[in-house]
Amino acid sequence: MAVSLDQYEADSESVVALGTFDGVHLGHQALLKEAATQAEKYSCSSLAFTFPDPPGNFLGYPKPLLVSPGLKYKIIEQFVDQSVWAEFPTLVSMLPETFVEQILHQQLKVRGVVVGGDFRFGKDRAGDVALLKSLAKQLNFEVYEVGDIEFDNEPVSSTRIRRAIRDGDIESATQMLGRAPLLYGRVVPGEGRGQKLGYPTANLDQTFNHIHPEQGIFAAVTCLQGKSHLSAVYIGTKPTFDGQEQVTEVHLLEGVFLPLYDEMLHVHLIGKIRDDESFEGAETLKVQIQADIDKAREILSHIEPEAFCV
Repeated sequence: MAVSLDQYEADSESVVALGTFDGVHLGHQALLKEAATQAEKYSCSSLAFTFPDPPGNFLGYPKPLLVSPGLKYKIIEQFVDQSVWAEFPTLVSMLPETFVEQILHQQLKVRGVVVGGDFRFGKDRAGDVALLKSLAKQLNFEVYEVGDIEFDNEPVSSTRIRRAIRDGDIESATQMLGRAPLLYGRVVPGEGRGQKLGYPTANLDQTFNHIHPEQGIFAAVTCLQGKSHLSAVYIGTKPTFDGQEQVTEVHLLEGVFLPLYDEMLHVHLIGKIRDDESFEGAETLKVQIQADIDKAREILSHIEPEAFCV
């Protein structure tokens, strides 16, 4: 279970993977797996030390999240024993040497530290891997540097994954994440047009700071109260009805009772069906919606939906 740095009490030495782990993509997973491997070698605990949100969110260049902090910790702990987190503002002014001495050496009792080649730390990002290795020699712990994991001949990165999701390239995002991209939010009242058309939808709150495609219709698996539901998802402005604001609407294919106001939905995007577009009227749109649902069922026919809601 994730714990804050202030509450963490080390009862043994540890091997710690360091990073923001924004999305816990394949590159991050390589760090976590290395930490677990080295911890087993030393018969000590494996940890990830991280922040709830990307540092840029506090430094003037905010980034939409790939996963919520709570889900991020759960994914991390599929690879290591525990997540330890700290709020970035509490460490932003700490000198690199102080971070290594006080946080890594004294609080986390590191036997080893796992980082990527571009790892930076400390005030003004002054610390790099070379400095970390130098300090490690003085304090008698090891530094393990893990190389990039590549996809399409370029390093996997959270930036590439955000771009892929925003562009609706669900296949590439899935391959880089090692799992389906996720939307999440609480169900709020909508205009009720889906119900009138015969295809009721759950409308997601748009205030959550997570990345999502700019527009389109998608096949998905939706988790509701721990159960999985095959779904079709609409993201767009409803141009057929001259809509102005973007909405995210989820149609549960099994006909689950709606409305579901205030329920939290986790929506795993499996594949894109088509772009958003305007139609001549409601009847033409209804024909297209049924075609979209048929396509969603086809895309989802080869997956195991139960694996998404754990």
